[in-house]
Amino acid sequence: MRSKLPEIPEEDHDYFVFDFNGDGVDDYLVCFHGILWSGSGGNLIRMYVEENGEFVERLSVTAEIFIEDPHKHAAIAVLNKRVDGYYSIVLPWTYNRVWSYDREKGRYDSYKYADEE
Repeated sequence: MRSKLPEIPEEDHDYFVFDFNGDGVDDYLVCFHGILWSGSGGNLIRMYVEENGEFVERLSVTAEIFIEDPHKHAAIAVLNKRVDGYYSIVLPWTYNRVWSYDREKGRYDSYKYADEE
């Protein structure tokens, strides 16, 4: 990931790897922690999806993610549901909200809770 996203600091992050847009190329959900990235609302979480050889930010949210230490975090769930080619996800630390891609906004947005799905 460091070679593909050099702007990500070497310290203060953890990440998930998944092909969120189904194009066969790994994308990244980066979870930042530390004094520059954390506050009373939680930690900064960003999703970077590779499109046309460049990484584009498709999600940016602040939420509680780390459990007790910076490298032990809650898991995400990738759903079989796809919206505009992007897999919907559930971020447990956002009260089990389902996040789906919104073409008009050009990013993921939260629409429902997982139990409403």
